[in-house]
Amino acid sequence: MKTDHRVRQRLSALACSLLLAGATSLPSARAQDAGVPSAEAFDPFSPARPPAPALPESSRVPAPAAPVQEPVVRAPRAVTLATGRGERVSATPVRLSAEQQRTVEAAGRALRQLSDQSLDSYRRGLLPLEDFAEMQSATVSLAKSVSRLTGRDGDLSAALERQARQTAVAATDLRDIRQPGAWNYDADRTLTELLSLDARRNLAELRGDRTAAATALRQRSQLAQRNWELRKEYLAAGMSDFFQLAQAAELATAGPSDSSGKPTAETIAGWEAFRPQLASAVQGVERLGTAAATLNGGGLGRADQVALARFSLASLDCRLAVAREDASAARSAMQSALDSSREAFSLQSDYQTRGTATIYDLARTLRMRSDLLNQPGIQAAETLQQELSGDLQSVARLAEQTVDDRGRRSADVSFVQAVVTQNTVRGWLKN
Repeated sequence: MKTDHRVRQRLSALACSLLLAGATSLPSARAQDAGVPSAEAFDPFSPARPPAPALPESSRVPAPAAPVQEPVVRAPRAVTLATGRGERVSATPVRLSAEQQRTVEAAGRALRQLSDQSLDSYRRGLLPLEDFAEMQSATVSLAKSVSRLTGRDGDLSAALERQARQTAVAATDLRDIRQPGAWNYDADRTLTELLSLDARRNLAELRGDRTAAATALRQRSQLAQRNWELRKEYLAAGMSDFFQLAQAAELATAGPSDSSGKPTAETIAGWEAFRPQLASAVQGVERLGTAAATLNGGGLGRADQVALARFSLASLDCRLAVAREDASAARSAMQSALDSSREAFSLQSDYQTRGTATIYDLARTLRMRSDLLNQPGIQAAETLQQELSGDLQSVARLAEQTVDDRGRRSADVSFVQAVVTQNTVRGWLKN
């Protein structure tokens, strides 16, 4: 009996080893490119000016040397998730090069740092709420792009959970203040509630909880519209700037998309209904800009705010034209948006040398341009991507020169790194 038992043990061990050997010798699944959502591509858009010249080698941001014969990394599975910035997570398992793997690892560190630093700066009163919201959005947007590249949803899930926790903290802090007469208090409370709701909605979509995601989507429409109305009222009273209004407009026009990333009919109808409101607000900003420029001989006001206002309207027009498959209108709106973006960036670059604008302002403007160029259905010319990359590299050099990281500067530097990294990842996704 003992002998039979030992024989059975040896036979079982042999069978297990054969099974394991067979499993490890199976041919690997063919790697597929994550790609971008399929949509009809329009003719390449021609830039209004030549692309930024190549940076001298001495001023380029140095990249670590690639190790010799480093093995590629295979991602395990796919992820699909709708986003609020015109893109969609739809990743399939891919093989990453050594450079891509290093970038993915750096992106993970950057988004965690930015998320924590932005909350810390906000709670210490060093960061306004709209900047905190933009930085939190940048972390999740970067995580989604990386997820599309790698096919892994672990970092994305962690980023969404972190955003849900931190936006909930911001919302709780504002509720505890209980100062309805404070500057922008009502709008800020509405914005924190909207950010917290969006974070929970994204998590529900990632986890496949359609009921919770649909419920959150219905609830957000009222919050988004209230946030827009309050920001518009505060702008007219001189209590806010146009970026706060532009952010409210973006949140108000964020709607669901289909499986290919195209906006649904409901979303397009919302854009069409919202466009007159945004156009009216932009006209108001232009009148304020004209009045400030002529007051007491000029020199007052921020002309970049006017340029960003025009960019927001042209960007919405471009999205509408793409949705209607009107290539001519899309090219015209794209050109107008790019001109406004370049004007804003040029003005902010000048302001930055004078000490009245920050690297955060520059990176935020370029992030808005990157979002436009990477909208589903838009196939931008390579020269436009090169121009954007050149502008981002110039801001990255400014960030590298920042030696004093007190106040909010550490969060600003991390924000620049996140925007630059996402632009790199987006370039790989399009190739």
